[in-house]
Amino acid sequence: MTPLLKATQVSRNFSVKDSKTRFAKPRILRAVNQISLELNAGQTLGLVGESGCGKSTLARMLIGLLPASSGEITFAGQPIQAKRNAHWRAQRRDMQMVYQDPLAALDRRLKIVDQVLEPLVIQNLGDRATQLAATHEALESVGIGEDLYGRYPHELSGGQRQRVVMARALVLKPRLLVCDEPVSALDLSIQAQVINLLSDLQKSRNLAMLFISHDLRIVRHICDDVAVMYLGKIIEQGPAEKILSEPAHPYTAALISAVSHPSGARGTNGTLGATGATEPRKRILLTGEPPNPIDVPTGCAFHPRCPSMLARCKTETPIKTMLDGRHAVACHLHQGSAPLVYVPLATDSLPPSPLKAAA
Repeated sequence: MTPLLKATQVSRNFSVKDSKTRFAKPRILRAVNQISLELNAGQTLGLVGESGCGKSTLARMLIGLLPASSGEITFAGQPIQAKRNAHWRAQRRDMQMVYQDPLAALDRRLKIVDQVLEPLVIQNLGDRATQLAATHEALESVGIGEDLYGRYPHELSGGQRQRVVMARALVLKPRLLVCDEPVSALDLSIQAQVINLLSDLQKSRNLAMLFISHDLRIVRHICDDVAVMYLGKIIEQGPAEKILSEPAHPYTAALISAVSHPSGARGTNGTLGATGATEPRKRILLTGEPPNPIDVPTGCAFHPRCPSMLARCKTETPIKTMLDGRHAVACHLHQGSAPLVYVPLATDSLPPSPLKAAA
């Protein structure tokens, strides 16, 4: 099967000048560093990692909002370019984005019906009657009734605004939807509604979806595959259920161990097991802060914070290794003759998603 979206060794560099030294030469910040991934129609890929690791930059590159410094990105077999010409505009019709802050993504001066209509006008698709019919269909598909059509963004709740943003993205009937932290600003019950709505729309329309989130329980609920980013690189990638239950990279394991639990406990206080009883749970504490992306450590970039660091981690950059099936990891613990020091405990797994129950 030919992937709908494919990135091959994609990088994005920014030139950063030190404001304290007037005549210093600019330094290179590698926000995205030689990333390769594929996404098929109807598939959801979750992108997770700490703030500042390059997730949003990669997402903007994948839909042509930001040019790549090197590498190639293709959509439906055609190269994606950031030059805003007729070819770019035609491609963008099939690739849409749902942003983190719905109020910032909407124009506060326009009624919501006009904002959902606007993409059809920009793309010059159909006559006025056809455009209005498509607008009403998109709003109804996300649960926005006619009584809300004439309202302004500030007159809606957070969940309603996010639904309007989704309707605006879906009105062009795209093939790819990029969701950048779409529910992080919403409370749990509204998160459940929006996530389940996204899941239903994806199945009914066979959408490909790139889902960026900090909440690993949501990622497990909605994603088929997961890619874990650290300092601009993907360090672990594979089936969501496999990675979130049996992480191979110490950084992935640390992210999972930091997730709060239905019992309200965190860290060593426990997690809910299959029987509903509380089980002991190991919390992995990372020392220090993420390194400066302008001055990335030699060898493995994670080694200054890694609880399972080997001597070679300081000097050798790990390459991606296939463990089983589609599960890949870039870690010296799984390469060559190096011993596997880190073995995730059975109780280090992610707690069940609360979304279905909340919905």
